[in-house]
Amino acid sequence: MKLLSVTDLRVFYQKVEALKGISFDVSKGSIITLLGSNGAGKSTVLRAVSGLIRPSSGEIRFKGERVDCRSPDSIVRMGISQVPEARRIFPDMTVSENLGLGAYLRRDKVQIKRDFEWVFQHFPALKERQRQAAGSMSGGEQQMLAIGRALLSGPELLLLDEPSLGLSPLMSMEIAKIIITINQGGVTVVLVEQNARLALKHAQYGYVLENGKIVLSAVAEALMEDEGVKKAYLGG
Repeated sequence: MKLLSVTDLRVFYQKVEALKGISFDVSKGSIITLLGSNGAGKSTVLRAVSGLIRPSSGEIRFKGERVDCRSPDSIVRMGISQVPEARRIFPDMTVSENLGLGAYLRRDKVQIKRDFEWVFQHFPALKERQRQAAGSMSGGEQQMLAIGRALLSGPELLLLDEPSLGLSPLMSMEIAKIIITINQGGVTVVLVEQNARLALKHAQYGYVLENGKIVLSAVAEALMEDEGVKKAYLGG
């Protein structure tokens, strides 16, 4: 079942065309990854889906309903949440306050409480640091906080932009395990990740972007074995 469908999406930054008519689908319950070098258009795709930038043309449909003309808060209400690159937490607010912002648009207090408990169960470091200023935590802990905050919105689709950026290999593996757990809990994931090997290891399907276009798409295992992908993104 298609959860997200992107059709002929074009995005301009002033006169520069960042996305040049890309199309792809995301099946419910899957993890898909977008690969490409810096400036290929990966983050632009996520920003367009979450309503942070308005496409010049094309369609974005979520559960069959168009979202490309909706506001970001409306898109969050529909069930799409994004963890931005560089985390974008509020450093002077406590961990608990940052998490609470994720549930700002919700009114289902009983389920919100359960979701807080779920987050604390899977991110015990956040439970221990509830009253601590978010900016005083390590990079890995801040990434967990950013993911936890997004989950508090109750998403069906989670957009992750470079979750391992700036983290140690060990912490990157920990974040990957968390993404798998989230997906197994019923949340569909679109993953933009600089560590292509890590992304393809856990995704079911991948799309390779170059200069705003999708130049290759296949199941993750096939991309891992593709000679062009190996040379460009896997270091061999």
